[in-house]
Amino acid sequence: MKIQQHSFPLYCSLFLVFLATATLISPSLGAALGKCNPSDYKALMNIKKSLDNPYHLATWVPNTDCCKWYGVACDPEINRINELNLFEGEISQVQFLKVLGDFQVLLYLNCSCLTINSRVQF
Repeated sequence: MKIQQHSFPLYCSLFLVFLATATLISPSLGAALGKCNPSDYKALMNIKKSLDNPYHLATWVPNTDCCKWYGVACDPEINRINELNLFEGEISQVQFLKVLGDFQVLLYLNCSCLTINSRVQF
């Protein structure tokens, strides 16, 4: 069987087209998070877990763009969370302070209806 000279470049080209298409179609975590910074996303997921997944955080769905979540606003230039509104829930002071430290550019925090427990141990 005689192989044509153009077969190898043709197969390489088809493989590259397949590879490029597969890469564009299969979503990665980075693409799923959209504009959301991965460390901000992780901090928000920790808050949601610490608050026992309250109903008002229903839009905080894993592997989605946290900049579009209820109560969250991101700086459009650097895509970091700069505003956070937590309307209801209960969290320990230690957990709350630990999670807040994960936000690097948070400018506004509304936690007016959030119960923050500070238990002093003797």
